[in-house]
Amino acid sequence: MHQSRTLSSGWDVPKASIAVAYVAPEHHADVVSRGNSGTRPCDIAQRVRQLQSKSQPLVFGYEAGPCGYWRYRSLTNNGQVCWVIAPSLSPKKPGDRGNTTRRDALKLARLMRSGDLPPVSVPQVADAAMRDLCRAREAPIRALQAAQCQLHAFLLRHALRYTGRATGGPAPLQWRSEVVCPTPAQHIVFQADVRTVTAPTERLER
Repeated sequence: MHQSRTLSSGWDVPKASIAVAYVAPEHHADVVSRGNSGTRPCDIAQRVRQLQSKSQPLVFGYEAGPCGYWRYRSLTNNGQVCWVIAPSLSPKKPGDRGNTTRRDALKLARLMRSGDLPPVSVPQVADAAMRDLCRAREAPIRALQAAQCQLHAFLLRHALRYTGRATGGPAPLQWRSEVVCPTPAQHIVFQADVRTVTAPTERLER
């Protein structure tokens, strides 16, 4: 690497701040903690300007996580070099359980300098959008399966059986609208279970 310094940033729950560390490319140079930074784009841009005033160019790196890749895109769109590291590729010592965001940032910077953490491939915006769409469709499928099991269990407990052959369409819906439970309280539960089935069904269609 030809950069004069490497910046490494990482974060953990509650994801309210980013622990920042940097290290020079010389192997004898110590990794230095630069405290915490905010997670907003303006906070990161301010921290980038501070580091650039001390040394250029920089290589930024952070571990992939639930916050996605917007940090990578924000930095690269501004002409910076950024690596996204898979947490599973980061080596761990046996019995090492006392990690903090500060320690993670220091370790990430050190391993990036040594070349032991290759960056992962970051999906294009269109590919990421399709992934979001697939996840959005998978969620109501799982919710619908759970809701159907819950409704079926309720009907079995009270010997309420639909005798028709069709499992979908208007006939089962008509039957559900005519069901009368043994008590008003149980009928409230039944109606709630029906709504729990209807909501993910409509979302899945959308």
